[in-house]
Amino acid sequence: MKSMTFENILLDGFDQLGSFFVEENESESSGKNSSALGIEYNSIKLQLSSEFSTSHKIKQKRVLPPQLTPQRLARFFGQKNAVGC
Repeated sequence: MKSMTFENILLDGFDQLGSFFVEENESESSGKNSSALGIEYNSIKLQLSSEFSTSHKIKQKRVLPPQLTPQRLARFFGQKNAVGC
């Protein structure tokens, strides 16, 4: 488009790359082991249990906010199948 400046073209190009960077990265692990041995009436009882959990969270952020251009609007309409003939 003739009305787009060089800066607008550059921003739109980077926006179309869809680049993200990791803003936050969290990891958590926990574990628990226990055992018990007991005697019951004429038998032996053995109990073992184990628990382990882990979680990982990554928060990403776009390098640039989405550029609101006619091309971007056309892509959004195309993705929603909202283009009329």
